[in-house]
Amino acid sequence: MDSKLFYKAMSEFYELIDIVYFRDYDNSPRKVVFESIDNEEKVLDLCTGTATKCIKNCKIKVFV
Repeated sequence: MDSKLFYKAMSEFYELIDIVYFRDYDNSPRKVVFESIDNEEKVLDLCTGTATKCIKNCKIKVFV
């Protein structure tokens, strides 16, 4: 399988799982991480995947 096609298929699958699994923000383990980061802190996300959550978080808080 072409690597570009494989990445596209896997990223769409990952996005679906991400939406379904983490749809309940109050019970999401990401809530604890997100809410523990102050606006003054810097974050480097090494395993950002498709960056959907990273982009969403950056719109809420200022990350550098």
